[in-house]
Formats: sequence, structure tokens, C-alpha cells
Amino acid sequence: MKNQCVNGLHRTQNKIIGKLPLVFTIICLMGLVSCKSTRDQAQQYSQDLIRQLLHRWDSFELKKIERPERRFYAGKSQGKILSSALGLTIGLIVIAYFGGKYWEKFMLGRKQQKKTLEKVEKLYDQMNIKEADHQLLVGICGTSSPDRILKLIESAEEFELCANEFSTKAQDEKALSRLYRLRHQLGFGFYNKRIPLLSTQMLVPADQLVCSVVLPQKTVTFLSSVVFATEKYMVVKSPTRNKKPVDLSRFSNLLCKVSREDSVEYQFILPIRRELRGKVNGIVLGQTREIQALQVRDAERVPVNISTTFHVITEKEFALYMDQPEYLSTAKKGTHFKGTITDISTGGINVGTVKRPDDLQEDALLVFSLEGANLRGDVTAKVLKIEQDGEEHHLHLQYFRMREIKRIRLNKFIEQMKKT
Repeated sequence: MKNQCVNGLHRTQNKIIGKLPLVFTIICLMGLVSCKSTRDQAQQYSQDLIRQLLHRWDSFELKKIERPERRFYAGKSQGKILSSALGLTIGLIVIAYFGGKYWEKFMLGRKQQKKTLEKVEKLYDQMNIKEADHQLLVGICGTSSPDRILKLIESAEEFELCANEFSTKAQDEKALSRLYRLRHQLGFGFYNKRIPLLSTQMLVPADQLVCSVVLPQKTVTFLSSVVFATEKYMVVKSPTRNKKPVDLSRFSNLLCKVSREDSVEYQFILPIRRELRGKVNGIVLGQTREIQALQVRDAERVPVNISTTFHVITEKEFALYMDQPEYLSTAKKGTHFKGTITDISTGGINVGTVKRPDDLQEDALLVFSLEGANLRGDVTAKVLKIEQDGEEHHLHLQYFRMREIKRIRLNKFIEQMKKT
């Protein structure tokens, strides 16, 4: 693996080193041009030297070659010789200056390439990248250059761009299977909150989807989850009716939404390939990179007037509440206040109250109930902003880690509130 990266570095060095003979040739040519006035004696001197060398070679006498007597011909003034020497000196100085700059740049690039190679090797060790994975990375980016590979494994956008080109050309199913695993091995999965959802290949089994199909009279929405996925397709659980799987083969596309703990919801359309029946009842869907990000906080707000009690809890208490719902009764014994929900959306609510606790600050967690929403549990929200208007306080809340099944029920409740 390291040799592959080193070879890429050596090829770059060889391109530069290969130009050195050209530099020395230029130096020689400048010397010959500057010494044009002494060309005749140089030619005679060379012929005598070669003649003596051939003579010694023929007789196998490996003796020191005698230097032939230099002959200077009339008409060659000392001034011309000095001017030639001066020209040669200036030429050498110029070549030395630019050659030094060139060499300095070469050594700086070599040092940078070495640092990049060391960084790539360090990342390989951290991510447990094997030789087969390295060869796949070389195939994806089309080069073994450490700079290019480093850019690929540090940027999810760059990886998805190259992976898309590679997957459209690749015919090897094993390579495509390794590509799907490599994406998540590099940390480019949907669970990484630092990067957006760039392709549905970033989803993994057990990720929950809100799926919809459009009927002539209405839109049917159901909750599903990813069962299996590859670079080319994805299998999700089929919806059921009376404990039997519903056949969706007559539909061509499935509208899907997925969200995580941040305020962004992603929407995309997947083509329906076929139904899967057997031990697992599922729907085989195609993959896509055409994904639309929906800002949940910008969702339509519906005016309401719902009075309820808000309980302040900590994140530690919330974690216990998620695992043990009965713990909420203990948490509710802490700080609480009454307020009125003035509007509601799929992203959050606005609350008005005159009894705001003094210690209630932004980023606090509040637990409350929505009567008539049939959510089968309380709702947790985070305080994003607090505004004061006289004696009344306005709280802007965003739902906190709401599960998909509860979000679907909440959406139905909001649709009902629109009609009333």
C-alpha cells in the first residue's frame, strides 16, 4: 500500500530530475558559444587527444595519457579570450541562480509530498484501510498520487463525485460491494452529522424512512426501514395490512423522507424495481443522488391555542426517559410551568407564557403533552430562542430527537388542525 503511494511520489520526482540533463546541455552550449573565438584550437586539441587515446587502446598500454601541447594560433588576442571567459562566467551565474531556484522548489515539493504521504498512511491506520481498499481508492480517483488520495478520503463531496463516475463504468460487482463498505469505513455515512446526505448509498440497514405513495384520492404514508443496501439498490420493509404485505408493484416510484437529530429533513424519490417475498417481505428500490434538503424550521406553521404544562429536564434525564419511559414521572417533579402553544409545525412550536422560570435559558429541554394528537407519549423540545414582550415571554421550541413514528402521527395531527 505504501509502495503505491511512494511510486506516485517517485514519478513526480523523476519528471523533475529528467530535466536536469537539459539544463547541463544548455550550460555546455553557452560555453561553446562564448568560446567561439577559440573554436579552432579546441578542435585541434580534441583531435590530438582522441588520436593518442586510440593509440594507447590499440597497444593495451594503460598508461597516463600525455597532454598534447596547446597550440595557440596567431590572430587570437588575449582580449577575446577574456571576453569569452567573462561570457561563460555570466552564463554559469545565471544558470546557477535559476537552477538554485528550481532545485529549491523541487526540494520543497518533495518535502510536502513526504508529509502528505505520512498523513495518508496515518489515516489508513486509523481507518483500517487494507491493500484491497487502497487499490479501490486508486481506481476511483484514477491515480496513486498521495495528494489526490488524501483529498478523496477527507472530503465526502469529492468521494461521492468520484464514486458516481466509478460506479457508472465499473462492471465488477465485488468492486461495487467494496465501494459501498469503503464509504462507511471512511466515515461518510448518514450517521456523520458533519456532512449532509449526498446520496442514498450513505444510508445503512435499520435507518428509518417515511415513505409515501400517491393514490387518485389521497396520499398513503407509512413508516419503513432499510433492510439491505448496495451501491446499486436498496431493500426496505414492505407496509402491511392485516399482517400481510401490501403489493406496491403497480407504482413506479416511492417518495421517501429521512431525518436525523438536526433540523434538516431530506426528501428523495426512489424507483421501485420489484417486490421481494420470502423470509423478508420487502421492496427493491434503486439508489439516487438527487436529494432535496428540507429545512424543518421553515415548515408551515398552523395557528393553535393549546394550553399545557412544560417540564424542564436535563439531557441525562432525557436519556433515561428514552430507555425507561416510566422515569418521566420522576423528572416531572422538577421545575415546570404552564404555557399556551400559539402555533405548531412539523419542526417545532411557539409558546406564550407569563410564568417563565427564572432559571430557564436557551438550549434547555422541555417535556410536554399534546392532547388529541394520539402521539402515545410526551414530546421533547429544545428552547431555541426566548423573547419578552412586557410581562409575557415567547419561547421558540424545536422538537428534540423525535422518532419517526411519532413524527408521522404529529403530521396527521397538524393536518387535522389545518381543517379546523
